[in-house]
Amino acid sequence: MLNRISAFLILPIFACVAQVEPGAGGASVEPGAGGEDGAGVEGAARPAPHVRLGLPADRFRTHATDHFVVSHDTTPEVLRTVLHRLDRVHALALEFTRARGILQPGTEQGVLDVLLFDRYEDYVRFARLRGEDAAVTGGFFHWRDNAAVFFNTTSRPDIVEITRQIESAREQLLALRRERAGGEAIRALQRQVAIWQTQRDGFIEQANRVALMHEAAHQCLFNFGAHSRHDVNPTWLVEGLACVFEVPQSLSGGRFTRVNADRLADVRAALGGADGGGGSGPATGVTGGLVPLREFVARRTLLSDRSRSDIVTLYAQAWALVHYLQAKHGEALGAYARSIRDRDPRRPLGPDEEIAAFEANFGALDAEFERAWIEHLRTLKAN
Repeated sequence: MLNRISAFLILPIFACVAQVEPGAGGASVEPGAGGEDGAGVEGAARPAPHVRLGLPADRFRTHATDHFVVSHDTTPEVLRTVLHRLDRVHALALEFTRARGILQPGTEQGVLDVLLFDRYEDYVRFARLRGEDAAVTGGFFHWRDNAAVFFNTTSRPDIVEITRQIESAREQLLALRRERAGGEAIRALQRQVAIWQTQRDGFIEQANRVALMHEAAHQCLFNFGAHSRHDVNPTWLVEGLACVFEVPQSLSGGRFTRVNADRLADVRAALGGADGGGGSGPATGVTGGLVPLREFVARRTLLSDRSRSDIVTLYAQAWALVHYLQAKHGEALGAYARSIRDRDPRRPLGPDEEIAAFEANFGALDAEFERAWIEHLRTLKAN
């Protein structure tokens, strides 16, 4: 069963590849619209998210908070869980952008649109309409709609099947007790059920973190001004920042250097020493199975191709570089993000210019920088 769970790995998606009109998706909800669910948002300055996205007006209920408007057809329990995570990411993204001098005045007042499906099948149909590969995602932020889209993780077919097997095993336990079976047989089945339940719950938690918090971070950072509204953003920066938000961070002045254990494990595996003590062989160089940093920074759209066999490692490398910059060059990271946001969309930078822009903020991207970065990764401990 663990292998089946592990087979469903979520690849977060940020589809920001073209211009978005300023203010799209950020219109506020009029007072009195928040809190209670309904078929729409009464008094809203614009239609509820599901209506704006072309879905029937009576198809969803709409719940408004101070920061989000969520169109959903799920249970109150699922909605509460999602809202809690969304609000947490919003607070963290706001603190980060403020601390790094990125926040554009007034953007924190906008209300962001979210669409939450209760059924995985409905999510898949909608994702395909938006050109997303639903088979490898647990949610997405779509630049054109400026809306984040999610589904109830427990409705995923993999999880439904695992839940069914757990329930079947519990029925077997009841039968064994009725038959007064041997205690060891009951205890063995109880242990197995407990293992399956722990694996299922842990996977759901991981899926919620990697998908929901990652995509919510994209939405908040995008709207707060951490990224350009045009196709000029280095994909390693966009994805690396979102990966930072996959793990709970403390409100500590926007530093956010808590370690993402899953991404760190992927990086160390690529380096050739998952325990932190190994190293890469001479044939692969100092970065092992990772992309050399100069090439990584120079290739602005490197993470855009989600069909790459090494895409999970690239995401992990993006997290690792952003984590290092946060820890060692925090102020420069803010300046770098602002410089990208202000780029001329009519003239995308070439590879050499991307490196020059990086070095203008962080210093020479040479072997010494790369060694310092790898040493930083070697010393990190998973939280």
